Amino acid sequence: MRTVHLLLLMQGMVGAFDTLWYHEFRARLPNQPSARRELRLHASRDAIYAMLLGTLGWLAWQVRWLGSSWPCLRARLRSRSPTSTSRRTVEPSYGAFLAHLLPEIWQWMRAPTSFAVVQPVSPTAWVLGIMGIGVLLSGVRDAIASATLRSPNQPLQPTSGWLE
Repeated sequence: MRTVHLLLLMQGMVGAFDTLWYHEFRARLPNQPSARRELRLHASRDAIYAMLLGTLGWLAWQVRWLGSSWPCLRARLRSRSPTSTSRRTVEPSYGAFLAHLLPEIWQWMRAPTSFAVVQPVSPTAWVLGIMGIGVLLSGVRDAIASATLRSPNQPLQPTSGWLE
């Protein structure tokens, strides 16, 4: 499981760089009305990453229905066009992560249904947990931005509320 944690840590670092450098600084996606769909994609993907980063260092997912989550984890690989920069930088580490996680998933599926606490908790688990909180906040921000951005053809609507 150590390899899974290290690959997930690497995935988190590459993803954080991609988000901060490209999405926030260079493309400024949360400010682009044309990026609403992309921001919704990021928000849904961030929910998957928040779950992975926040739990894999702390819990063994010993549940028989875990096999049904495999398509969700695998779907992450199909969420980008083949020419995107993110696909070339982030996807190889995610594929390696899944390849190492799959044997763990098979073991967990054979165990009695429970969420077993990993003992001892490694320092990597703490870092992954902190990254999980960060990606969750990023996903919430993307979801809010996608919901509040107006399309280029949409007129400004008068607002009412405490910000006036």
